[in-house]
Amino acid sequence: MISILLKNFLKVVPWLIIGGLYLLIRFAGTHEVVDWGLSIYSLLMIWLSGAVLISLFFQLGDSLTLVPVFRKQSYGLIIILRVVVVFIGLLLLSLLSRFIAFFYGQIAFDDILPSWLQRLSEIPTLIVFLYLVLTTAVMSFN
Repeated sequence: MISILLKNFLKVVPWLIIGGLYLLIRFAGTHEVVDWGLSIYSLLMIWLSGAVLISLFFQLGDSLTLVPVFRKQSYGLIIILRVVVVFIGLLLLSLLSRFIAFFYGQIAFDDILPSWLQRLSEIPTLIVFLYLVLTTAVMSFN
């Protein structure tokens, strides 16, 4: 039982490192922060919840590839399936970040959905998506 928990925890560690490196590169030493980034606690919550959520979606994509229908497909299609599942997880994570910002009192409840839709079209959000999708594709080659 403990070995299963340790094994699953170790699957979250790479995503913690990936998310931490992105936050360090993106926000460390700059005065340019996003509206939900005013609090270090909200960034910490987004980092931890994001790593766990993306790890879960990566594992979900991994388990979907074990279904016999997908095992017979090409390896490229399996990687694309994993990337699509993680991309859906990224969409949910970005929505979760808006709820975390609301929880910490940094945005109003009425602004959650409009600000989320606005964030999806901004360049930094697209860069995060591209960064994590490419990371997912690279991690799928194990």
